Amino acid sequence: MIKSSGFTLIELLVVVAIIGILSAVGTVAYNGYIGGTKKKAAENVLMQIGLAQTDHYASCGTYYSTTDGYCEVPTAETSCTPSDATTEAIGTDLFGKANYIKKENGFLFCSFSSGTTSYTVRALGLGDCQLDIDDSGSIDTSEC
Repeated sequence: MIKSSGFTLIELLVVVAIIGILSAVGTVAYNGYIGGTKKKAAENVLMQIGLAQTDHYASCGTYYSTTDGYCEVPTAETSCTPSDATTEAIGTDLFGKANYIKKENGFLFCSFSSGTTSYTVRALGLGDCQLDIDDSGSIDTSEC
């Protein structure tokens, strides 16, 4: 009688199946973690832009709008569409550096004003996730 040592084909298939299941669960959890981190980073950038809006108002007497530019009286608007250009404009006009806002987090930003007394900054990314902050400092995450 010859005795061989080793694993059977069934044992190897079971191990490979278990590793596959663990990998699938880990990938889903990791992607959720990354998405949450990007959203939180966008919220932090919105708060920084909100603080820069306060500084802009102190300097110019108006809130900043990406359609009007630095220290111009803003046109009353009810919305804006975030793009690469508006994100860079915010970086240049409010922070002095076009690439101040990092785009690798997947969000783009724009700012609009309903006159000289209020503003809204919008972040759009991660599919259709939209975050807004207004002059009250509260972040609206209901669209995300």
